[in-house]
Amino acid sequence: MVDFQVRALVDEMERVKEDVRQVIARILEKGVQNVLVTLGTDGAAFGNKESFCLVPTLTDIHSVDPTGAGDAFIGAFCTFVSMGIDNTSAIRMANYVGSLTVSVMGAQTSLPTLEQVGQLISQRGEEDLCRLVEEVKQCVEEKGE
Repeated sequence: MVDFQVRALVDEMERVKEDVRQVIARILEKGVQNVLVTLGTDGAAFGNKESFCLVPTLTDIHSVDPTGAGDAFIGAFCTFVSMGIDNTSAIRMANYVGSLTVSVMGAQTSLPTLEQVGQLISQRGEEDLCRLVEEVKQCVEEKGE
């Protein structure tokens, strides 16, 4: 039942993208604790009882194949948040993962490495995210993964 309600709310969001905050608030009213909404080329939004952020997607990305981009974005976001990165920074970093994913044909073959993500972040001059990538690399090395 909740899935149907969420799907209806997401459909509504498509009709009123500028009011994504209101849609997230309605989903939160249903008892959901955290809401992440991907908006394709418009970016992504995150909200919970304490915060809301809307992060635009990267510009100047040559899209070849969108297959797997949403899954890559969600996986990256969840990974970064689970490592203690704040929601806004996790979305910003996941945007890089998604952007790299659409620039290559295929689903699995397009998934970028952390090194590739870090290189693109560095090229774009986002020093705060570069530091986070280094922290993630260190954490991965410490865990031996």
